[in-house]
Amino acid sequence: MQKLYQQKDQMLNTVFCIPPSDTIYNVVLSAGVAQNITIPTGAEYVIIASTTNVWVNCDGSASVPSATATSGANSELNPGGRIIKGKETISLISSSSCLVSLAFYVE
Repeated sequence: MQKLYQQKDQMLNTVFCIPPSDTIYNVVLSAGVAQNITIPTGAEYVIIASTTNVWVNCDGSASVPSATATSGANSELNPGGRIIKGKETISLISSSSCLVSLAFYVE
């Protein structure tokens, strides 16, 4: 699995440089059907991209909200990159059929 790198830009600000991942999962989601994906052993980060809105929940079941939910244990919309160290699964769901890419990294 590839590492995430921190570099300094010309102003000496820390920026992340992301090499192409060598551990990429492609998921085909059917509308309204959650899929639970097992996180690869050793993965610490994931970058999530999709062709439409996707709800994500780590170590839980993703769901598309149908009402206001304020419990704090809800699914997250289009999270982008996340630290997943210590997590076992990523659950994905969308209200429409779509493609999702999960690129995994280590520190």
